[in-house]
Amino acid sequence: MRRLLALVALVLAGSVGNAQAAIITFEDHFVPAGTAQPHSGDTFSGDFVFDMASNAYQFANNSAKVDNGSTYLVIQGALQGPPISQTTFSQSGGTPFALTSLDFAEWQSDLPGSHAYPEQITVTGNRLGGGTVSAMLFPDGIFDGPGGLPDFQTVAFGPQ
Repeated sequence: MRRLLALVALVLAGSVGNAQAAIITFEDHFVPAGTAQPHSGDTFSGDFVFDMASNAYQFANNSAKVDNGSTYLVIQGALQGPPISQTTFSQSGGTPFALTSLDFAEWQSDLPGSHAYPEQITVTGNRLGGGTVSAMLFPDGIFDGPGGLPDFQTVAFGPQ
């Protein structure tokens, strides 16, 4: 069973030193509504690099009953075994940044009644002076497409 997660609108503060805000919407990889385009390897959006350990991802828009009105990144896990693989994102050139919020959603369930999306997501970041910061996210199980309940959840991160 493939485990999938959709991410969109990563809201990031740019360089920690000058705190310029940037919003990653994945619209630089536009796909028409109702579609998903599979890819492999790593990808870029805005000034950020996304390295998926599974090397499998999709850009989608209102696909698999998940809608937010724009293009989003779907991170894929293994067909069997562990949940979604690790995804590392960093600013091009390694410039430090602060993650301020993140929108995420369950993307689909492969079979009726199956639970193919992750039950929890761990977000871990590296502090500029050393050490890490971590947060646990819990998907709500809602992915009913346009006109229903909101498919994406937003989490805001506190001071880093």
